[in-house]
Amino acid sequence: MGEWLPIESAPRDGSVVLLTSISPLWKYPFPAKWSAKEDWWVFADEPLNDIWGVSDLVSHWMPLPPPPTERT
Repeated sequence: MGEWLPIESAPRDGSVVLLTSISPLWKYPFPAKWSAKEDWWVFADEPLNDIWGVSDLVSHWMPLPPPPTERT
């Protein structure tokens, strides 16, 4: 995987990326996407994205790795 990048350089087109934070509240990277409707980052798999924003804590991002190409 690549290097962590500053959150200011993250795509804001709805693409799902990995986010993390320097805050002790977030210990692990998590998939998220930018919500233009809400103007903040939201969890990628949360059905209540409009309620559970994560914007105030994120500091870095990286692209998702490609999925596997074959079954094991």
